[in-house]
Amino acid sequence: SCEHDKVVSAVDCILSLVGDKNPEHYFVATQDSDLRAKLREVPCVPVIYGLKNSLFIEQPSVQQRQFAQLDEEKRIHMEKSEFKKLLKASSEGKTSVNGNAPGVAEKSKFKRNRAKGPNPLSCKKKKPKPQPSAAQNQGPKTDGEAKRKRVRKRKRSAKDSSQAETAS
Repeated sequence: SCEHDKVVSAVDCILSLVGDKNPEHYFVATQDSDLRAKLREVPCVPVIYGLKNSLFIEQPSVQQRQFAQLDEEKRIHMEKSEFKKLLKASSEGKTSVNGNAPGVAEKSKFKRNRAKGPNPLSCKKKKPKPQPSAAQNQGPKTDGEAKRKRVRKRKRSAKDSSQAETAS
């Protein structure tokens, strides 16, 4: 969907869409080596080309790498006006040197999960140990305290009782 009124070549149309800095972040896929050479000069334009049955993305050119490096340095460093504002705010006591407000604490560090014990449902229960005081109390008893043995009375079976009657 080209917005050109007059007929323009495909190369010129693509270059006009991309512009000077590719604000729309277009990826350009082409087999045209002349177009690829022109797009290497424009920063922030990834170029894709086909070779046999696969697609490749071109390495960034020297100009593109320099532009990316300058842009990164610009983002890292603050401007003089921002630095003056920071110094003014820190002298008034609004913010501390590290950039946080005075009442705000730093973010808490990430807490690691500690090693936990085994599942209590999968463990055997411990057997209770016999109490040593109870074992000593059950030790050997004196004669006076010795418990009497019960004498067991045996019942005579029917067979034994019939023999006893015949014998008498």
